[in-house]
Amino acid sequence: MRKEGSYPYKNFCQKELFILLSNILHLGCSRRLPKIWALTSEKLELIWNINENDHKTRKKMEKRFDDLLVVLRVKMKSKYDEESVIDVFNIIINFFELDKMSQSTSYLGDKKRLLNVYDSLQVHYALSFGNSDSWNDFIEEFDKTNHVHLMTIHKSKGLEFDTVVFAGFDDSAWWSFSKDRSEGLCVFFVALSRAKQRALFSHCTGRGRANSISELFLLLKESRSPRNTRGLPTFLYDKCPILAKY
Repeated sequence: MRKEGSYPYKNFCQKELFILLSNILHLGCSRRLPKIWALTSEKLELIWNINENDHKTRKKMEKRFDDLLVVLRVKMKSKYDEESVIDVFNIIINFFELDKMSQSTSYLGDKKRLLNVYDSLQVHYALSFGNSDSWNDFIEEFDKTNHVHLMTIHKSKGLEFDTVVFAGFDDSAWWSFSKDRSEGLCVFFVALSRAKQRALFSHCTGRGRANSISELFLLLKESRSPRNTRGLPTFLYDKCPILAKY
């Protein structure tokens, strides 16, 4: 199952549908994923606005979900080519019933937003096929497993990764810090807090200086101080309270 933040989603709705499609693809390739089945079933109840006490409707949904997986497992076991990949996509999208989603709940937004996300799904799905030779490769490509994501700090807000690399940690890359120290600190701490396990910094003395951001280097040296529940030094939150929002 995809780890949180492994794909740079543009919004909540896109994230939810990408993960749903990914989970169903995984279930189509394997029968031994009970946790993913349960999570996906719960998510379907939510997006279709099925009351948890409505056991009859829930049973119908689960039956329909299982029937979908039977069809997918046959299709995904038989062959891997452009036609079968397109068929699988259309089968899953038809199962989602985007019209029903937009009418039954505001959880994922209105129909216009869903259709925009559908377009993004379609593009990403097609690109994943172009870079793979089997269903397993396709799912890895769709999930962006073992991929490196390049993005700006502002683009990374709301995402989390096991490892974050700061490329070119110098005055030229962090020019905004010298203009507004307070804002620069908050931006730096937001970027640093994207890392769940480790953050790596690269600096080339021949490329740029580190005079203006020397304070940031000193802060990093203090990173062995007591850590909070997210694994970050507590002094970061003391110096930038706004960080707690991200």
